[in-house]
Amino acid sequence: SSEQSMGVDLAPASAFGLGAMARAIATAVVYPYARGKALSQAQLAPSAYAAVLQVLRNEGAPALYRGLSMELSRGVTQAAVMFMVMER
Repeated sequence: SSEQSMGVDLAPASAFGLGAMARAIATAVVYPYARGKALSQAQLAPSAYAAVLQVLRNEGAPALYRGLSMELSRGVTQAAVMFMVMER
């Protein structure tokens, strides 16, 4: 006998909201390292970790999130639409 999952489909608006929220949280958590990696690749620091420490020392913690709003506007919209489409 085969068992079927009794999952409930999300409304498109719910899927959109959950996708946006998930991407926003993930981006906010990972962004400082991504910024450090970008600084390292631009040869402004020897490693991503060193770049993060350098930014913390020289500019403070808020500087780790410089550019986050642009990344959120791009990534959150993309993830939200994808979640909504995949739930259909």
